[in-house]
Amino acid sequence: MNYKVLNETSVTIIMGAIERVGGLETLDQETIEYLLIKFDEYLNWILSNDLHALELTYKPLTCAFFAFFYGFSCGGHYLNQISENEDIADKAIKNILTKKEPPSEERLLSDLRRDFPKMYVRPLSEFGLKGFEYGAWVGGESDCVMPDGLPVFDPILTFAGNGTHDGTVHIGFIKWLEERGWYYEMEDAGTYLIIPIAFASAGGNT
Repeated sequence: MNYKVLNETSVTIIMGAIERVGGLETLDQETIEYLLIKFDEYLNWILSNDLHALELTYKPLTCAFFAFFYGFSCGGHYLNQISENEDIADKAIKNILTKKEPPSEERLLSDLRRDFPKMYVRPLSEFGLKGFEYGAWVGGESDCVMPDGLPVFDPILTFAGNGTHDGTVHIGFIKWLEERGWYYEMEDAGTYLIIPIAFASAGGNT
């Protein structure tokens, strides 16, 4: 297959990403090849229209693919727009839409604001990080607490080793996210990106 952007290494990375999205590994080869072709076109569009070139390395590529894939799970409208083969597009959309769709971003934002009123909560698309476009961008000071009175976020590891936090995040908050189909990626001290569990990179938060 001749691609404009993807090479053998990057295709291997994307195939791994496809395997981690629940159910996508069961797609037939024709649909997978079609996804790769259209993802390659998507990358070519990014590189042609963005001053900040996308690196063809593991994390940028997988994040870009997850964002691209979400366009399909929203009803296939994006795929219809870019498709040059209506029959293949319809087949790909049908196959993908039978898979588990990601949880609702709108519901996530609402629940976060309700349960954690002191938390800074914004749609993830506002963060401006390429490949991270669906979910929430959150943070909080020491007054943003769990029901036990301990802070949701502990960037200086005050509570490290006491069993209440996994790294810098309260275990109760991680469970709260997982129950709703979400996971977190730590961007920097005090900044967390909430993404669907199906989109989380292998190995957990980075």
